[in-house]
Amino acid sequence: QAGCLAGSFAGVVTTPLDTAKTRIILTENRADRRGLVETVSLIRAECGVQGLFKGMAPRALHCGLGGALWLGAFEWSKLLIWGA
Repeated sequence: QAGCLAGSFAGVVTTPLDTAKTRIILTENRADRRGLVETVSLIRAECGVQGLFKGMAPRALHCGLGGALWLGAFEWSKLLIWGA
């Protein structure tokens, strides 16, 4: 439960960075690529703050499930290694 919550929170908080990174990667012409701060500003100018959080729900779900699985596997492996 804690891993899911932590993962979801991390996914929501980092969505603007992921959105900007995706925009940079998908810019075909290398000369048109901008840095992270300029790309964030460009997205904000084009779509507003909402544009920075596009895809937030699927990302939060993905990161939440990943966090839950990771923390669950970590706790399970501790039990296997050190016992109950």
